[in-house]
Amino acid sequence: MTPSEVLVVRETPSLADSVQLLLETVGFRVLAFDSPAKAFSYLRAADREPPLALVVVCNRAFCETLRVYPAHASSVHRSLPVIVVGRTVQVPLDRSPGNVRFVALPLQAKEFLALLDRLASAGATPESPPGLLAR
Repeated sequence: MTPSEVLVVRETPSLADSVQLLLETVGFRVLAFDSPAKAFSYLRAADREPPLALVVVCNRAFCETLRVYPAHASSVHRSLPVIVVGRTVQVPLDRSPGNVRFVALPLQAKEFLALLDRLASAGATPESPPGLLAR
């Protein structure tokens, strides 16, 4: 994968369409999945470089991806930057890894794209320290 690739988990499809369009418009290559299981399977399927980030679009109080992450992610992808777009999800602090960021609605495109730009500039990789995305 190239650093400009972003995986999108479409937990709220209508909102995910807008996020995907925004990402593609500014030049990111987007791979979209309708479940976290499919996204994690894709990451484990082959020897790939990690994407820039995993963007979870979830406008519900319950987020399936955060329920299974990082347990279902391979050890290589557990520190992959995760950006949750939508309602702030209630996650116990002991289950919220330091590489997870939340971008609340209404989505501010500049803020969201600036976060991705900072990741790209920092060369975010699975080896990047968790403090890179500390909340």
